[in-house]
Amino acid sequence: MRNRGSVRQRFRNSLESGDDVAVRIKDLDLRLEDTARYGRLESDADGRLRSFGEKALAGPGEINAGVYLLERRLVDAIPATAPLSLERDVFPAWIAAGERLFASPTDGPFVDMGTPEGHAAAEA
Repeated sequence: MRNRGSVRQRFRNSLESGDDVAVRIKDLDLRLEDTARYGRLESDADGRLRSFGEKALAGPGEINAGVYLLERRLVDAIPATAPLSLERDVFPAWIAAGERLFASPTDGPFVDMGTPEGHAAAEA
């Protein structure tokens, strides 16, 4: 069952779990009616990510809110030799390689910083 507790509690639980999950809380996700402008997540009932599409699919779904808790071994494996995107390059590759990435939903407010209206709302 997917956890909807506080972010702080979810991070604490992740650090204390001791399981072999590569990324216990990969990001927070939010459910929207149209995901076309955002990174869309597809996950199973336990929250394990099955796909990570960056600004790809229209329609209702869960989006990436960009908060990540990563194991050091994965951070160290990211090449520093060329520019890349976690959302477009790294996370899809990890999913394809079988890494255990999980999404953790949130009911918190969402402000789209990519629009003038969202930027103004965040500054208010």
